[in-house]
Amino acid sequence: MEEFIREHEHEARGLLPPKRVREAAAADLLTLAESYLNDLRAQKCAPLHVENTGRNIRILSEFCRWKTVRDVTPASFCKWRVRQADTKAPKTLNEYLTSIRAFLKWLVQSDLIPENPLSKVARVKQFEKRRNRRAITDAQAAALLSVAPKDRRLVYLVAMHTGLRRSEMQSLQWRDVHLDCENPFIKLRAATTKNRKADSVFIHPELWSALIEARPEGFDSQAPVLSMPRRLNGFRKDLEAAGIPFIDQDGLRFDLHAMRMTFNMRMANGNVPTRIAMQAMRHSEERLTTKVYTDAARLPVAAHVNALPALLPAEVSRIVYRKFAPAGHDVTQTETDVDSLEPTESVQNQPFELALTHPATLGQGKEVGSDTRART
Repeated sequence: MEEFIREHEHEARGLLPPKRVREAAAADLLTLAESYLNDLRAQKCAPLHVENTGRNIRILSEFCRWKTVRDVTPASFCKWRVRQADTKAPKTLNEYLTSIRAFLKWLVQSDLIPENPLSKVARVKQFEKRRNRRAITDAQAAALLSVAPKDRRLVYLVAMHTGLRRSEMQSLQWRDVHLDCENPFIKLRAATTKNRKADSVFIHPELWSALIEARPEGFDSQAPVLSMPRRLNGFRKDLEAAGIPFIDQDGLRFDLHAMRMTFNMRMANGNVPTRIAMQAMRHSEERLTTKVYTDAARLPVAAHVNALPALLPAEVSRIVYRKFAPAGHDVTQTETDVDSLEPTESVQNQPFELALTHPATLGQGKEVGSDTRART
């Protein structure tokens, strides 16, 4: 009884932490972490988020040798981060910090620890992207689809025809895929999207056909649509079989997320209006569509530059044409052909040398508002 009274007196005077705090400080860290993950599940957090958070906490606990909460210190975390700086991207290191901070914050809010020991640890600054990605051409995409096994081919088709992120494809269930309506679409649930907003993604006819074939009879509405590869081994084999380098000579990477960039580039080269492309990509900022997810090397810059109207007089243009004309080409006949061309004819798909003498421009014509300029 004396010990009990003394303990409560010390707690009341602030000389001793409350009993629940002392017990939490001595409890197994991973046991507390499991209680935190269960609370996240009760809050209906995305399963992938819960899984990644638990993995990050377990990795830190193992490599930092954290057995209890009292073992968690800024010095031990920073020491681990220094060792990982050469192998992990700044974004990844910050994700580890975010996961453990959120866990410790939950312990504080649950009155299990007095303060968050990592609250003052600075995040790693991200000056540039660690992984620079590239898009692939339609010919390369066709080659990849032709060599991929059936299950991975469907994953690639979904990625390159919808731009869905990996986590969104992983969470895709048959109840989300509406194939029997006039305009087939995928209804993304708010819990599965990056911005936690429900949205709709329309389905390309080619993808519709593949999904119809893949949908089993009497399917479970909550069954997953795709069998997502957990590692890149199979994907790398498919790339090698298709003759597509995983990392090209410029150090640009083509991975599963680069298929989202490929989807955006296909719309850009297909003259899809920017606002519609933003909606298809589900971007809130135009910069993301026109810059971050645009592979400038895949833009048809040369075709548009060649399509600009000539500036030199007709006779001088013919002299320039003779210089660029292929060997053995009949210049006289070409001059006749050039003179016979209508000024409003588009030259977007004409050869470079013919575009030099052609006075027209892309989409030019009186009906667009000017004889010399096309509205863009």
